[in-house]
Amino acid sequence: MLSIPGVARDQVWYEQPPFYNQPNLKYMVCPIRKSGFQDLAFLVPKDGPVGLIPKTMVFVNKIEDAIRLERYLRSRLPDRVRNGKQAFVIIQLITSNLDANTKTRVMEDLRYGNTRICVCTECAGMGINIPDIMRAVQFKIPDFIALPELLQRLGRGGRDKSCAAIAMVFVHPSQVLPDDVHMLEQSAFKNLRLPVSRENREQITDVIAQLYKNKLQSAKKTGNAYERTDPGILWFLNTSGCRRQLILACFMCKKAFKPFPDLADCCDNCMYNHTDAGQVPDFELHDVTARLAMMYKRTLEYSKLQISAERNRLRATNPRNPRTIAKQALACEKALDSFARQRWPDHSLADIKFLSDWRKRLAKVAIRITTVEQLHKELLLACHLRFSSLEACAQELVDIITSTALANSPNPPSP
Repeated sequence: MLSIPGVARDQVWYEQPPFYNQPNLKYMVCPIRKSGFQDLAFLVPKDGPVGLIPKTMVFVNKIEDAIRLERYLRSRLPDRVRNGKQAFVIIQLITSNLDANTKTRVMEDLRYGNTRICVCTECAGMGINIPDIMRAVQFKIPDFIALPELLQRLGRGGRDKSCAAIAMVFVHPSQVLPDDVHMLEQSAFKNLRLPVSRENREQITDVIAQLYKNKLQSAKKTGNAYERTDPGILWFLNTSGCRRQLILACFMCKKAFKPFPDLADCCDNCMYNHTDAGQVPDFELHDVTARLAMMYKRTLEYSKLQISAERNRLRATNPRNPRTIAKQALACEKALDSFARQRWPDHSLADIKFLSDWRKRLAKVAIRITTVEQLHKELLLACHLRFSSLEACAQELVDIITSTALANSPNPPSP
């Protein structure tokens, strides 16, 4: 595993910034909140011309993930485009299993704007210089990648210094240090929340010197995810201060402790730190908003959304919810109908209305029926004199009703 260059040198601070320093590139760390690739849905807006999609490079860690992501993004294209040949040009792949001619063709399509989104693996992390890549995205952080490699991938965006670009890292919540102060104090990584500033320069120097000292160079198969992640990346993900200043500090550049002219929006942390507490920064660039960032969960808007989502969840899981009862009734009616057709395949036309009546009656009150006695009571109300034709199969009916109700319950019992 590689370490950041600043660790390998003696503790000497340099004037010249590293080539990773791109002032026009705005860094953003985003938690993965949804399953699959749904967090990347914003890359392909449902409405609007596909030609206006900002040029984007998305890095994933496996060829299989790249193929799945390409298919998902293509499925979000408008219908008029998705079903034609153009869809296979707008979104393309660059992976190690492609031949050199294919990679060259894809790069040319991306350079001239025919391709708007390129899904890549690590083979596209170096040697690509397309100036107008507006969004560089890393989806998930593997154990084997170090900070310089991550910055190489993110650095594919914003090569044209005159255009503002955005670099996004989507991380699993397990790679984020706990918010709980007590748990954080007991963690060996507690200093990785430290912001880079002029006031704590000596402390930053000590943190950099110790960053890899006790780190096992081989990836561990046990422990928390943040214990297997490269410490330089872990600091980049979890710092409470400016991410660009942290990058410069990791490469021992003195400019890390000098204020930037655009510090208010050079990264997601700076956006939130320069906005009133609890408020969402007014930031939007290339279809990316500050709501995707990690610190969004500290806003009042996020808290209200969580409260509303929890209220809706409780309402949906309430057994007395009308929607829940209707769903159970429909499923029960279908199950009873199937049972009746098998039990009495040759019933007369006169019996059809009778069978329909008791099916609907039992479906409506299925939530109350758990015993044969309760079934008898409901059958007497629904069927009157025709009850005798069902009495022989009463236990079967109870089993059908209870099993159907449980299968469609919002809180099914665990096996």
